[in-house]
Amino acid sequence: MRYTHYPRECQQAKLNGFTLTELLVTLSITSILLTSATPMFSGILLNNRAASLTNNLLTALQAARSEAIKRNQDVTICKSSDSLTCSGSWSDGWIIFSDIDHDRRLDVLNGDILIQVQKHAAIEFSINWNAFRSDNYIQYSSEGFIHSNNGTFKLCPPDNDARYARAIIINRVGRARVSRDSDNDGIHEDSRGRPLSC
Repeated sequence: MRYTHYPRECQQAKLNGFTLTELLVTLSITSILLTSATPMFSGILLNNRAASLTNNLLTALQAARSEAIKRNQDVTICKSSDSLTCSGSWSDGWIIFSDIDHDRRLDVLNGDILIQVQKHAAIEFSINWNAFRSDNYIQYSSEGFIHSNNGTFKLCPPDNDARYARAIIINRVGRARVSRDSDNDGIHEDSRGRPLSC
């Protein structure tokens, strides 16, 4: 039988490594750090989703108003689950179309033109439109005013945490603005200055 002699440096290198105790301590510290960081990352993610969805809806409302002025005719934005009719919920998506006969229904045969489609608007957030007369649509006149009542869109996260709720407030002349946290308490306020709740 032949024995191989390794240099002393190689023998020492073989002995260097992690013991089971060191490995368990390292894994414990890593899991503690990850556990404490998860809520922070979750909050950042929810905040980003709220901002993205709010900007998306605000852009759609501004586009509908702009198209009504540009085309010199009524333009309707309504919730739509099938991208063809005013149906479903605002969280499903919406459509924007020129509304020649002012009936708040997309009728391509009658000359209405589909301007924009938004599918699956909110995967996790819920979107609700609150106005005196209708929750199905917003219709802009050729002057940019709204035929329907002014109102508020409220966007709420899946856990209904008010810190991540946002609102888009539409005034009587059809201008839309995003809610703000004016008192720096971490919760945005509605049009009357009351904290949003979901």
